[in-house]
Amino acid sequence: MNPKALQYIMGHANITMTLDYYTHVDACSVKAEMERRAAFAIFRIKQAL
Repeated sequence: MNPKALQYIMGHANITMTLDYYTHVDACSVKAEMERRAAFAIFRIKQAL
C-alpha cells in the first residue's frame, strides 16, 4: 500500500508516524531489495549498450 494513502486512512499527522509504526525491516527483505536493485541496474546497463 502507498504509505501516504495509509497515512491518510489512519489519520496520522505526518508520514514519520506511519512509517515508524507500519514498516518492519529484516535481513531477508533487505537482501530481496538489494537483489531487485541489482537486477534493475543490470537491465539499465544492457539497455544502454
